[in-house]
Amino acid sequence: MRFDSNYFRRRGNFYPWIKAIFYTLLVKVFFWPKTLLDVGCAKGEFVLGSHHAGIKSYGIDISNKAIQQVPSRIRNYCRVGNILKIPFKKNSFDLVTSFALLEHIPAQMARQAVSELMRVSKRYVLVQICDKDSPQELSKNYRKDPTHVNVATTSWWKRQFDQWQIDYKEILPKMGLFLLVV
Repeated sequence: MRFDSNYFRRRGNFYPWIKAIFYTLLVKVFFWPKTLLDVGCAKGEFVLGSHHAGIKSYGIDISNKAIQQVPSRIRNYCRVGNILKIPFKKNSFDLVTSFALLEHIPAQMARQAVSELMRVSKRYVLVQICDKDSPQELSKNYRKDPTHVNVATTSWWKRQFDQWQIDYKEILPKMGLFLLVV
């Protein structure tokens, strides 16, 4: 399945904006970054929210259809890009975020994806991973998403971070929200 117009239409319009407001507040209150990259930005809701909060924010998404729907006022800050080869230099951003993306990456590519997130960050990576322990996964529709090719448990992700020697903190238990320290 591709990340086409139908994929993003199924998400609805309301939820992505509520999620963007929540993450903008979280990032602004706890991290105060000057620069931010959102990997898997979809239509740019979080990028727009963080711009409004005074953060110079950028976004990449693998879906050209999603990037075409980014609001015009931030279109220059969002572009097509792949988490496996992020098109920015090492240490480019104060904070790198990726919300509900890693479950779309096959398990054998997860380390490469996380390494890329870490590479472009100066200090922190904030990831939210939809896993088998999170309430979202209990939703019947969420389980049916064929693009979720790596829905593991929270403990599986913790073991991976330990194995990859990544310093991390679980921010919200049962919600798959982790802070990775570069």
